[in-house]
Amino acid sequence: MKQVNGSIVRDLRKKMNLTQEEFAEKVNVSVRNLYRIESNNAHVDMFQYINMLHIFDQPIENIDLLFLSSVEYDEFNKYKTCLTYLSGGDKPMFEETLNQLKKCKIYEHPYVKQHIDFAMVSAHYHIESEKHGDEYEQLIAIMKQTIKNFDEKNISKYIFATNEISILDRLVLCLINKVIADPSNMQDGDHALEILDKMAENKHFMAHDKLANVITLDRRAMVLSLQDKHEEALKLFYTAFDIGLDQMNYVSLSYIPLNMASSYFQMGAPLSEYLPLIKQGYYLLLLCSGEEHQMTIQYKNAIESLFNIDPETF
Repeated sequence: MKQVNGSIVRDLRKKMNLTQEEFAEKVNVSVRNLYRIESNNAHVDMFQYINMLHIFDQPIENIDLLFLSSVEYDEFNKYKTCLTYLSGGDKPMFEETLNQLKKCKIYEHPYVKQHIDFAMVSAHYHIESEKHGDEYEQLIAIMKQTIKNFDEKNISKYIFATNEISILDRLVLCLINKVIADPSNMQDGDHALEILDKMAENKHFMAHDKLANVITLDRRAMVLSLQDKHEEALKLFYTAFDIGLDQMNYVSLSYIPLNMASSYFQMGAPLSEYLPLIKQGYYLLLLCSGEEHQMTIQYKNAIESLFNIDPETF
């Protein structure tokens, strides 16, 4: 396999603004070995480098085509295809591709397995190894695939990879959904706020994840709305939406107008006041994902169940 020049790894680390100790922890190598790699006294192969790019959510572009062998590229392609089938709701093709992927070397990488397991939980897909736990317990177990001694008390101290940030967000949403299911139990809402506080204290997360403020503000607003603090919640929703618009991440923004509409609805506002928000989120999803995408379908179902509105009438 082709070897990567150590300077490329060093450039990636500097781009992420990480020390050698911090970078080494995330990519599962020793600090000593990373030092040798960056000094070109030790090698990292192209497959390992692509995984580094994936961990830090950096674009791979055509590197996999140019440098991987045919076998290695086939494995990486199976991985991407597997996630595509799952996000598109094609369970038979997902299962077939996953069974093929499990025989590949790439599946041994902890971040690859974590990403797939997390995507399955997000899609409410049955995970055999965690069948006896609820979603929250599953998410904690998935987090521990890459942070073995994960402890919520230390959220403000960890250096999170992209997968792990998504899992944290899902943990918060899981707690929020428990409150929605049982409004009398606000303990889970308080628990969600505790996690959000720790996320906001995490300087690396807030500095390097462009959507960090959007995520924390939106989720905090959702909890406040469940506590009937709707005016305070709406201020946070609008702030989160404005920040997101500046970053042009429209898919992530699509559900904020729906959350705002829900607050207006619970306040007893007339439909004319929040219908434009519902439409805005729907059109953002149509623009970015298309009508047949699973997220768009879920959004349409939410509109119908929450507001008894048929999106086909828009």
